[in-house]
Amino acid sequence: MIPALLALVIAALFTGAALYILVAEQPARLLIPEPALLVQWRRAYHGGTAMQGSLAVLGFLCAALAWWLTGRTGFLAGGLVLVANWPYTLIVIMPVNRRLEALEPSAPESSAAGQPVRALVERWGHLHAGRLGLGGLALLILFWTLASLTVA
Repeated sequence: MIPALLALVIAALFTGAALYILVAEQPARLLIPEPALLVQWRRAYHGGTAMQGSLAVLGFLCAALAWWLTGRTGFLAGGLVLVANWPYTLIVIMPVNRRLEALEPSAPESSAAGQPVRALVERWGHLHAGRLGLGGLALLILFWTLASLTVA
């Protein structure tokens, strides 16, 4: 059951990271003025992308292995929900990411007068909540499936 436990732990790490971003990092980021807001978002985004993307794939692989070893479709379902963060990010969040990446921190459109940077970062935060939802759902599915194995 090591693959199942690893999938559960990885899903918990993914979900915890998404929760941290939403309740600590994002509110703090929104307190700083432009253009520092854009600079901080970029630094955090690049680090977070590598970490959360890797966790989603690794969690899926562990969950798929647990499904293959046990035949319990809950493991596969939990892994698929966790890795669904990839298409969600690419389809839903990526357009906002690209707009933020295209802005220059010193450009007039990133100044406090226009506020598109702040509005885009706020929108990004709302969209990022979907990642928390997917991670949390995957965590619940994996936990429930693992718990049903130990009870039986």
